[in-house]
Amino acid sequence: MTTVLDHAADRPLAAPPEPPAPARRPLPVRRPDLIVRPRGDDGECVIKDPRTGAYFNLGPHESFLLARLDGQRDRLTTRTEFERRFAETLSDDDLDGFVELARSQGFLSDPAAQPAQPPMARVVKPLPPPTPPAKPHQSLLYWRKNVFDPDRFFTTLEPHIRFVWTRPFVVLSLAAIAAALALVTLNGPELATYLPGVLSPETLLLAWIALVAATTLHEFAHGLTCKHYGGEVHEVGFLLMYFIPCFYCNVSDAWLIPQRSRRMLVTLAGGYLDLLLWTASVFLWRLTVPHSLPNYLAWVILSVCGVRVFFNFNPLLKLDGYYLLSDWLEIPNLRQRSWDRVAAHLRHLLWGGRPPNPDPHGALLTAFGLASWLYSAMFLGLMLWGMTRVMGDRFGALGVAPAAALGMLTVPAMFRGLSAGEARRMVMSRNKRVAAWVLACGALASALLIVPMEDRAGGSFELRPAARAELRSPLAAFVRDVRADEGNRVAAGALVAMLDVPDLPSRIAQKSAEIAEAEAKVRVLQEGSRGAGRTSAAELTGLAGMEQINAARAQVQRLNEEARHLQSLQAKLPVRTPIPGVVVTPHLRERTGAYLKEGDLLCTVEESSVLDAEVAIDEQDVARLAPGQPVEIKARSSPFRVFRARVDRIAPATAGAGLPPGPATGDPTRDAMAARDNIAERPRSVIVYCRIQDASPDLRPGMTGYARILCGKRPAGLILADSLLRRLRTQFWW
Repeated sequence: MTTVLDHAADRPLAAPPEPPAPARRPLPVRRPDLIVRPRGDDGECVIKDPRTGAYFNLGPHESFLLARLDGQRDRLTTRTEFERRFAETLSDDDLDGFVELARSQGFLSDPAAQPAQPPMARVVKPLPPPTPPAKPHQSLLYWRKNVFDPDRFFTTLEPHIRFVWTRPFVVLSLAAIAAALALVTLNGPELATYLPGVLSPETLLLAWIALVAATTLHEFAHGLTCKHYGGEVHEVGFLLMYFIPCFYCNVSDAWLIPQRSRRMLVTLAGGYLDLLLWTASVFLWRLTVPHSLPNYLAWVILSVCGVRVFFNFNPLLKLDGYYLLSDWLEIPNLRQRSWDRVAAHLRHLLWGGRPPNPDPHGALLTAFGLASWLYSAMFLGLMLWGMTRVMGDRFGALGVAPAAALGMLTVPAMFRGLSAGEARRMVMSRNKRVAAWVLACGALASALLIVPMEDRAGGSFELRPAARAELRSPLAAFVRDVRADEGNRVAAGALVAMLDVPDLPSRIAQKSAEIAEAEAKVRVLQEGSRGAGRTSAAELTGLAGMEQINAARAQVQRLNEEARHLQSLQAKLPVRTPIPGVVVTPHLRERTGAYLKEGDLLCTVEESSVLDAEVAIDEQDVARLAPGQPVEIKARSSPFRVFRARVDRIAPATAGAGLPPGPATGDPTRDAMAARDNIAERPRSVIVYCRIQDASPDLRPGMTGYARILCGKRPAGLILADSLLRRLRTQFWW
């Protein structure tokens, strides 16, 4: 900085100096310990207060004026230089306002503490140790705690790993990342085979250890890169963001780095290290034996690092992606500034307040503010909803209380600044705006009570064929021949398979011979009784034996019945389908030669040209359903196409699964009451059978999706009120 000396001090000492005019009055002196760094080429600068650790971003005008607070320039000189630099007039009031602003921020030295010394002989004494800044108010959604000061450790470590900031290392690492991405793309199905065990206790423990280690290295990468480019890092600690535990490394000193590219590298370092860890784990996973311990550990690490990369580079979360965007746009406090601008727009739109001040980044700030606010609101809403469902289902009203308390603490913070007193000012002085609100609310209420709206009930569905036949073996036999296979269309009565009982023909022939022998025996007995005509009746009875004749006849009847049974078995050997349709059993021809017991399933035939959708509807919505109502369904296989159906019939009973039972208390009475409450509170549904009207080849049995049943039109307000009441427990609105 060029020092301008005041030559008025060379005047003779014999003449007493006149009091300086206001324009020649010297300006206050800025603190010599302030760290000032230029930012960009337009005259902006960043100031760090070493006493509090706070950072300030000054525009070109403020930076120029702060540089003139050196104790050597007076007001007139400063105004003249300002006008020469910016071609603008600087009034005394504007200059006084800047001085007061600098004093309020602690930029100025205390005059009483400055010794009376010539300007050129001033000696800067060693700075006192920095005083810790006052702890700011922290939100429950973003709470952090400092753990230790890593600056000395980073200073020692940084010289030993400087190769990681060289161009060859970056090129090689980028090539490795690209190769790892190709490996994951080619081996995606194999990676998915590990997913069934993802919720096991061992996997969760390993994932937690990997997360802690990866997060520590991630934050160290930020700090070491900041140290490499000349910054200081004095804070590493624990962060609780949306109640998700994290670590953080405070690299705010990166704002003192003049080059924007280097500031962005400081922010990028953590995510880049995650990518390197992910790359190394991908190569280790691919090279090791599948499902071995090293292979499994590599899969856990690559999964954890992959999820971290996805969240870290999301600019709507206050993580690396957000700070990268802030550095790239060179807009500090991007989130707060964007939220403030959106709130100003809403105050202007809703209450008639002042519009936001002009800003060259105004449109960008508004768009980012809306996106980040909606994302945060969605995240918070899902968290509160999930907590309410989980805790409420298990503990009832007592379990909902923590979620409600958390909502009361966090939800108002999302709307802070939306009014800022403008709503009260509107009521007090903006009569036209109040009248517009009254008219709008009245029109909305009238619309809710008058305008009809389609009432709907929806639920998940599964497609089933309207006609379905299971062909089972009518007897214990072998499959001799299969005449159809999976996907073949067969007509009603068509032969699907032939069964075989190996000894059945011989048993039928044997039974025929036995019948002939028994009939011959009967004839012999009858002829013998007629040849003995000269004896008396009593003697004939004793000789022929009516009992023997009757026994022989009974034997003939038994043998005939057995023969008919064997012939019926022979008639059952051809297996025919009773309905037309398509064979859906896979690999049916491979069952040739298989042994089937009586009743075993051979194959299934379905008529897929006519489909039914079985829709599970919540029991609270069943009262509005009736056969014949139109239905709109969307299958997951065709999400952009709507299929039409109609309600065919409604199941006469509900179906539902009970909640998992709680731990036994040992008290039979309490356990019985808990079981009763579990039965009463279990979610139940009713199956509604809907016949698809425009069946398509794209729809197949077993497919799932979501269906909406159109229950008729009612006023929108009644539908909304009915929906809200049905969300409450019955005992609260009955």
